[in-house]
Amino acid sequence: VLSGTLSVAAVDGVATFGDLGINRPGAGYTLVARAAPSLSETSPAFSVLSSAGAPKLVFAAGPGQATAGAAMGAVRVELRSADGALLTSASQNVTVRLGNNPRGDTLLGTLTVALDRGVATFSTLSLRKAGAGYTLVASAPGATLATSAAFTVVAASAASFQLDLAPSAFVGQALTFSASALDAYGNIAPSHGGRVVVSSSDAQAVLPSTATFVDGVLTGATVTFKTGGTTTLTLTDAADARIAPLAAWLRAQLA
Repeated sequence: VLSGTLSVAAVDGVATFGDLGINRPGAGYTLVARAAPSLSETSPAFSVLSSAGAPKLVFAAGPGQATAGAAMGAVRVELRSADGALLTSASQNVTVRLGNNPRGDTLLGTLTVALDRGVATFSTLSLRKAGAGYTLVASAPGATLATSAAFTVVAASAASFQLDLAPSAFVGQALTFSASALDAYGNIAPSHGGRVVVSSSDAQAVLPSTATFVDGVLTGATVTFKTGGTTTLTLTDAADARIAPLAAWLRAQLA
């Protein structure tokens, strides 16, 4: 029986299956990948060896919720015998990689660590793309692979704004715009809320008196330009000077 995650979305044209397994040893197995009723591909034949009696890796402490760009904390992988005893004399290298990778991210940090009394501790692992359903896979020579429990990466704190604004507008016409608060890695930061000050190089423009982010998003704000020509609209956070002001240029046209 084939187990693991059997359906995966392609990222940049590549679908990665990181946790597949077959529960019976044997020869001549093949995998068939299907992307549409008329599109399929069969793998070369391969064998599955018995893991009975082989030592096995175990995630003793896997990543919980991680923050984009920050170390996940101590991820501990143990090498145990088939009957569950910790193999304290083992010293081979353990390597971790991504299994499920819903955002097509790259695992950063020290990915190979030597066992110390049967335990490998990874303390610098990080991811940068927020998403749910990530897993880690640990491997070591002669040992059965281990897959971590699924975990989530959440966005870091807001570092910049992204403004959604039409490139032009008619003078005197109300223009609706929206904005997102992004962390340093381009993820929408849902923890961000609060007021921004909206300003413009058009001194006569009618600007919103209140513009507030909720869950990292600003929607439904309007501006009316009164002067023709190229002008700017700028968002400045009212409370956090660490977030760089964002200016967008557009052309205000006479009706």
